[in-house]
Formats: sequence, C-alpha cells, structure tokens
Amino acid sequence: MISNSVNNIESNKVIKNTSWMIGERVFQMFISLFVGTITARYLGPANYGLIGYGASYIAFFNSICTLGLDGIIVKKLVDNQKEQGLTLGTGIVMRIISSLIAIISIAIIVSKLNPNNNILIIVTLIQSIALIFRSIELIDFWFQSRFESKYTTIIKTTSYILISIYKIFILVTQKNIFWFAFSNTLDIILISIFMIYSYKKQGGQRLRFSFKLSKEMLSISYHFILSGVMVAIYGQMDKIMLGKMLGTESVGFYSVGITICGLWSFIPGAIIASLRPIIIESREKSKELYEKKLKQLYAIIIWLGLFYALFINIFSKYIVLILYGKEYFGAIAPLNITVWYSAFSILGVARDIWIICEGHQKYS
Repeated sequence: MISNSVNNIESNKVIKNTSWMIGERVFQMFISLFVGTITARYLGPANYGLIGYGASYIAFFNSICTLGLDGIIVKKLVDNQKEQGLTLGTGIVMRIISSLIAIISIAIIVSKLNPNNNILIIVTLIQSIALIFRSIELIDFWFQSRFESKYTTIIKTTSYILISIYKIFILVTQKNIFWFAFSNTLDIILISIFMIYSYKKQGGQRLRFSFKLSKEMLSISYHFILSGVMVAIYGQMDKIMLGKMLGTESVGFYSVGITICGLWSFIPGAIIASLRPIIIESREKSKELYEKKLKQLYAIIIWLGLFYALFINIFSKYIVLILYGKEYFGAIAPLNITVWYSAFSILGVARDIWIICEGHQKYS
C-alpha cells in the first residue's frame, strides 16, 4: 500500500512536471511558427540562410560549451541536496569560461573562412554572445530535480512573448539583419535574468565555486565532451559546408527543413527531462523498476519519432507551402530526408541517463 502510494505520488509529479514543460513548448512553438515564418518570408532564403549559417557556428560550439555536464549536474543535485549551490555554481563558472574561449574561437574561424563577408562576421559575433548567458540555464536542472518546471515554463514563456514583440517591432519598422541576429541573443539574456531571480526567490542556495569539484566533474564528463564534439560536427557541419559550397540560399532551404523537423522535439525533450530524476532515483531502489522505466522511455520516444516522420513525409509539400510559401519549396527534399533521423537522435539523449547511472561514460 505504501509502495503504491509513493509510486502514485511520483507519477503525479512526473505528469504535472511534464505537462508544464510540454505546455510551455506548445505555446513557444505556435509563437515561433507565427513570428518565424513571417521573418523567413521577410528576409528571403538568402538572408534567412545567412543567419542560419552564422547560427551553425554557435550551435557547433554550444555542444562543446556544455562540457557534457547536464546529466552529471542532475545526478549530483539529486544525490547531494545539501551542496546544490556548490554544484550549480561550479557548473556555471565552468561553462562561462568555456563560452568565452568559444566566442574567441568563433571570431577567429569565421574571419578566416569568410574574410570578405563582414555582414556574416558581425551577425555571427552578435549571436555568439548568447553562449555566455546559456551557462545560467543550468539552474533549470535545479527546478527539474525538484519537479518545479512550472517556474522555468513561466520564465521561458514570458521571455518568448517579449522576444516575439521585439521581432514584430523590427519587422514592422523593417530593420536590418543585425536586429534579427540579436533577437536570439536577447532571448537567452532575458531567460538568464529571470532564471537567477526565480532561483533566489525560491530559496536556492548561494552559488559557489569549487576547483576540486570542477576537476571531479570534468573527470566524469570528458567522455561526453568528446562525444559532444562529434555530435556538433555531425549536426552542424552540413550547414557550414552548404554555406561554403552552394551559398546561403541553400542554407535557408535546409534551415527551414531542420526547423520543421524539430517542431515535435519539445515533447520527447520534456518527457526525458521529467523522467531523468525519477530514473536516477529508481536505480538506487530497484534494478527491475529502473530497467522498466528506461524501456518505457525508449519505447515512447521511438514510436513518437516514427509517427512524426511518416506524417511529415506525407504532408511536407503542404506544410512548407502554408508556412513559408512557394519561395521555400527547395526545403521539401531535405525535410523529407532529415526528419527520419530525429527519433534516433533524441533517443541518444535518453540513453545518456543509462550511461550516467551505470558509469559507462566511455561508451559515448
């Protein structure tokens, strides 16, 4: 009876936590679609592709800047609740340092590869500032570990509304491409400010840094850093190559395809984030329960991914036409192909839970 009650409480927490996260993502998706499609139509494939081309460098280094800490941070927050401020503070400082190195690296690489394209260099540097503020998003894992994702939901939704107003303003006033590039950075800055405020408001521990703890976390996460580099190369090199070989218009078509592919990712992402603390805790309680929850998580993600891919392949032409217009018909072919990888890509995120619980980071 007691066991059933505990399970019911945990299930209700997961469902409530996941509902908040999915609700936020659904809201964001509709606003993003509305504002994003208008922006894409306004900028045209070439300029839209230029922003996407610059963003590919940011995304490439963002995968490295995370330092593979996400799952490790969650585990330490769950296992050692008395030192949560130390865990978060150390992780944030580590990511800020890696972000500063990344920004300098981006500036050098983009300047060397595109010495005569000043617009691209400026656009990329404007977007790269976001890497520093993304470090603060580690606080999100603190809310997740407490099953209080409603706070980050409110934060991100508020930020998204403000950014959408900003984008509508620059669309109406017909601002140049630099204003659009800054919108992505401004979004992260607002989220970071709200996140720190909410963390303190909800009684979060004072953030502290420990060099010893940073070395310990790096000794565990370096496997994830190496795999993150490979994932970044795999995930972003396509846009970088397209931009160099075929021009930014091709990147625009490809970016539209990738954007539509990712429309559904908030669902498995929310499910994984909500179940991660539960699965980590169940590892200590019962191996049978732990394995059962892992299998359920994998099954949900695989089936969701396959159904979404099939749906996109059937209706891709109409989706692109309705959202972006005939000007973006070049996005249909890459959309139909790339959508099939999404299920297996997100499955890799779920797999990291098992890797951390079992201490098998080297397999990454």
